[in-house]
Amino acid sequence: MTDNELLKSEVALIRRIVGGETELYYQLIRPYQRMIYAAAFSILRDETDAEDVVQQTFLNGLAALRSFRAQSRISTWLTQIAINEARMRLRKTRHHRSVSIEEASMTVTGEPVIRDLIEWKRIPSNILEQEETRKVLISAFESLPRIYREVFVLRDVEGLSIAETAQVLGLQQVNVKTRLSRARMKMRELISDRLELRLQCAVLTQEKTLECKVVWQEASNFIDDEIAKTLRARIAAHLRICRGCKSVIVGIRNVIRLMGDPRALPLPLGFSLRLQKRLRSHFSTLKSKHLAVDRK
Repeated sequence: MTDNELLKSEVALIRRIVGGETELYYQLIRPYQRMIYAAAFSILRDETDAEDVVQQTFLNGLAALRSFRAQSRISTWLTQIAINEARMRLRKTRHHRSVSIEEASMTVTGEPVIRDLIEWKRIPSNILEQEETRKVLISAFESLPRIYREVFVLRDVEGLSIAETAQVLGLQQVNVKTRLSRARMKMRELISDRLELRLQCAVLTQEKTLECKVVWQEASNFIDDEIAKTLRARIAAHLRICRGCKSVIVGIRNVIRLMGDPRALPLPLGFSLRLQKRLRSHFSTLKSKHLAVDRK
């Protein structure tokens, strides 16, 4: 199903729900449970709090469903509600301050620093069947400052576009790209540390077409194909002769692939059943209120 077909199908379903068939609401939101949970978890870093935010998001979404104008996907609209709900909860319960990622991985001039060149190879997907690997991924993800977790989870875990991510977070697209680049670099560094992927990685030749720092700066845009053709060609040529920079690119791609796998950030056990129970209770309350109004 294309995006346009999906949107039309969802709009038709929304009309029925707004028209009184509220029991169809779970059918509308069911595909987006993990997406909304991941968005909430990226801010709160707590399963219970994230689940509470998801339930409240879907209740708020139902209450505001008449205002949905189909100018964006329902998933993007719901994610925006979840982000706002999670941020409000965080402001109420904040107990700590995250260490700035810039302090860990940026120079005073704002240029990325690759402290260790780790020779990444394509990691087989069955590595996620190992519980230890999943723990490493979540631990690395949780160690990112919130502003980077938000961008990373929306873009690389849930697959929103740069434009959609900017819309949900209320940011300029250039800021999304900057934060995403830093998050990816840091995730690559943290995961390689903990999975012990360190190997000696040296440049094969001194005849480089670009300075390595340029490749590091543009690595994220290169992967997303958000880069001018001429610069892309120069980076591709550089990667053919620079083993270190190629390792950086492969490493970031592995991070994106691993974290994009549903097994990396699964829904808590019993999540869907608890959500359905909460919705049924809410539907029952709404029905009782409507009956009371009708009697009057």
